[in-house]
Amino acid sequence: MASTRARCGVAAPIRKGTSKSADNSEPSFLTTLPPEIRNNIYECVFLRDEPIFIVDAHEYTKPPVWDEKRPLIFYDDDDDGYDGYRYVNKPMKAHDCQFAVTLLRTCRQIYSESSGLFYGANDFVVSSVGSHYYFLNKVAIDIGPQCPDLCYDHHEEIDIMQLVKLLWTKPAAQLRLTFADSGRALDKRIHLRLSQHSTTYLPTQPNMLNNILESLVVKDDLKIRRYSRFDCLVHEIALDTNLRYGRVVFNSSNTSHGCWTANLEQRFTTSATGMSSAWCPPVTAYSLPIIRGNSFERILRYALASEDPIVFDLDEHKDVGFDNRLCAVNRTWSLHAMDAFRTTNVIILRMLTLENKTSFSDFCALCMWHQDRISRFWPDDHSPPEPPSIELCFSANQKETCLQSLEINIVELIKLTRRWGPTNIVKFKLETGSDERAVHSTSSLTMGGLHRNCFVALSECLVHYPAALLDEHLQVWIDGEGRVRRAVIPASEFTYERDTANALDLSMPSQLLDKDYSALITPLVEKIMGHGGPYPQCRFSGDVNSLIGIWMRLKESSGCWDAIEGSLY
Repeated sequence: MASTRARCGVAAPIRKGTSKSADNSEPSFLTTLPPEIRNNIYECVFLRDEPIFIVDAHEYTKPPVWDEKRPLIFYDDDDDGYDGYRYVNKPMKAHDCQFAVTLLRTCRQIYSESSGLFYGANDFVVSSVGSHYYFLNKVAIDIGPQCPDLCYDHHEEIDIMQLVKLLWTKPAAQLRLTFADSGRALDKRIHLRLSQHSTTYLPTQPNMLNNILESLVVKDDLKIRRYSRFDCLVHEIALDTNLRYGRVVFNSSNTSHGCWTANLEQRFTTSATGMSSAWCPPVTAYSLPIIRGNSFERILRYALASEDPIVFDLDEHKDVGFDNRLCAVNRTWSLHAMDAFRTTNVIILRMLTLENKTSFSDFCALCMWHQDRISRFWPDDHSPPEPPSIELCFSANQKETCLQSLEINIVELIKLTRRWGPTNIVKFKLETGSDERAVHSTSSLTMGGLHRNCFVALSECLVHYPAALLDEHLQVWIDGEGRVRRAVIPASEFTYERDTANALDLSMPSQLLDKDYSALITPLVEKIMGHGGPYPQCRFSGDVNSLIGIWMRLKESSGCWDAIEGSLY
């Protein structure tokens, strides 16, 4: 008789289910609800209080170990006190996407009812276009709100390499990227360090930029599109601000000096409308007969000499009498021409202000002149040629204004001219009254005398307030005759304003000789900067912006002051 006990390891029989095939004509449960309830469900599912971040797909992939572009983070090892950077082989953290976007793909009715709510009521943030590029219909680059030419953000060239490479790799999207000008130029009051007389802006020619882009990408007039297969061949594609010239820089493995690589650069020109581009012909070396001795330099000096001083208006970015065409012949001529130009002519850098108390916008215009290509005529090294003279011009409507009533903060000027020669002249010009009855007043001071007076003022600050030797918010005020009136350390959150107006007595130039500031200040500095001071082991000597940093730079140049003892004022 067979046993009815279930055998070990044999599953019990499953009862037949009651399921049946769905009726396609029958509406779903969600669609049978009233519209108000369905809208409430859609709002709970799709609406988000935070923005939705759209990231590229490659940001989720895990980079290989040998990838140089994988994340590099900073870490601090408290055990051995070692700080450094370390590569992390982790994918980027994605945004929280726990919302039911897949519900949109269930049926057409749900998609038509809820897609408008999802895409219209939420905020989307796109960190990078990436693989979403083909979803863009048109990208207009607005060149209207751009910076004035005196802004630090202004550059002499327009880099278009990334745009050109992008359009090379996306041939179907060549006409989607255009330049436009909305006319919304930035108010120059946004740039607080700009000169108040600057009104020049970069050229805005969107049509010409579009034509140049089409010439380089679509027409390929320069025949450089073939290099797009290799990402590292083309290093830079840039246009001048006048849009008439440009250059293409190719990477090269040729090493010129040490570890520096000499890249290959080729310039090109564009037509008046930008519709066509062409390579510039190579500059042929001029073959001149061999001129023995110093005759060649003498010829250049005679050709570049000017009877009148050459004036650079730093506020308006204009010059009078400057001609550097001989520098464009070839490299050899350029070096000789620059040397002949700076040793033959008198150069004046002019700045104008309408205020009686000013810092000339922290001498931003002079700083921009240093960064400009023209400053190559006066290289910044330990033995520079004779630097230009400086003219500080003032215009006042009140006739009672005089040079002694002017106030100029010269801290930034001292920083910029700390390597200039001591015999260079700083002129102060004051014009009062109207154009018909204007009264002109002029005074001058040698750069060495100005540095010496500033050294005395800073020394008094260190003697009276030695704890402020690392303060970077220093003000040294002089009048229109170059005499230091006061040195001020402005008030901060924890300190009050400190002024040395009563301690200064610059009527006698021999004060520096009678009072050895080095012997007084050096022990104070060593005491404060020692291990028991508030700044232990601080390398203050390399900080040119602090009070002690400026003082030490002026102290290093004090050996040149004896030669100008009789011409301080």
